[in-house]
Amino acid sequence: MKPELVWLPDIESEYLLACLLRRLRPDAPVTVLAAPALAHIVERAAAGVSRPNVRPVAVTPGDPLPDAVAAIRAPDCVPRVMVPASLDQVPMRYRPALMPEVATHYPWIRQLWSWGFREIAFVGHGEEHVLSVPFLLDAFRDRHEGQRCFVLGNGPSLNAIDMARLKNEITLGSNRCFLGYEQWGFPCTYWGVYDKYQIEQYHLEYEAGVPHDTIKFFPAEYLPVLRIANGCPVNSVWPTGVPRAFSADPAQTFVGFTVSYMLIQIAACMGCDPIILVGMDHRYELDRRGYVRALRSARRAAARQLRGGRVYGVANAAWRAWRKGGGPAPDPALWSTENASAPTHFTERYTAGGKNRFLPPEPEEAERDFDCAQAWAASNGRRILNATPGTALESFPKADFDSLF
Repeated sequence: MKPELVWLPDIESEYLLACLLRRLRPDAPVTVLAAPALAHIVERAAAGVSRPNVRPVAVTPGDPLPDAVAAIRAPDCVPRVMVPASLDQVPMRYRPALMPEVATHYPWIRQLWSWGFREIAFVGHGEEHVLSVPFLLDAFRDRHEGQRCFVLGNGPSLNAIDMARLKNEITLGSNRCFLGYEQWGFPCTYWGVYDKYQIEQYHLEYEAGVPHDTIKFFPAEYLPVLRIANGCPVNSVWPTGVPRAFSADPAQTFVGFTVSYMLIQIAACMGCDPIILVGMDHRYELDRRGYVRALRSARRAAARQLRGGRVYGVANAAWRAWRKGGGPAPDPALWSTENASAPTHFTERYTAGGKNRFLPPEPEEAERDFDCAQAWAASNGRRILNATPGTALESFPKADFDSLF
């Protein structure tokens, strides 16, 4: 019988480890991975539930998995490990629903992934959440070192260039870019989504529309929500001490105001050079009803100053508790086709005749993100170019699309 594999992350999991051992088949051998200092915890938990077939194996985070453990993983199935830990239920941002909180456990997920585990079961008291993690950003570090790539926006300017020229290029697309695949004659090499509203409202459309074989990047917090093949959760974090930050480190990307900012950081992590932008029109002719820019800017400034402090933590905890107790989801200012006086995307199907709705764009905030990206590129000897015809984005050096071929 194949042994069950369990990882004990810390001493606080002793009780849940005992509960987990009681749930497993009595005749199933169990291998518990734990730091050397936690070996006595494993033995005590096993003795407490009368499980003599429990074997502790010393592991140290950052070190390779012992050969003895790697050898017992079945080669014909997804490498799986159980973690005796409960996942808190947190409210979605824009839906009256709860989802398991996994982003805080990203360091654990990354450690287990580095040991070769691709399925992680968080087992609490009477609950189990199974996460499929086929990829993390670590798998793509320097994968395309020195190769150029194209990060695609979804602006109308895509119709002004010969997209077929990108068929054999490395391309990173986002959101509903798959609506152009038939016309362009190819799917993007990679795909990403970042907007919380879009994920929560339209994740079924993304699950159905993005090709199965495409690598898909998305914020790690939505790992329990998106049911997609070849997914790659990304640890997206707020910068501390500075209003903007850029990362080429697979351990994290930094929060920005557009999915393109996440994709540029991923391309930088992949080692791509130059990173070429197309479809970045950066022009929004919208009647943004219900949108008060000054109020949103003031709230963001206050959040940046307070984030990480006690006041922010207490306020955030109170907001979560209120939402978990049945408090309504916020009613955001949204726009749809009827609010646009000019085309907003490369196809009218993108906005589905007014059916799909979107959070209002934040071009001023996005420009500050892009300025940060350009500063990183300049200081690291890398190039980010904007080859979008008629673009209003001035953060990057311009390039003529046709001259690239």
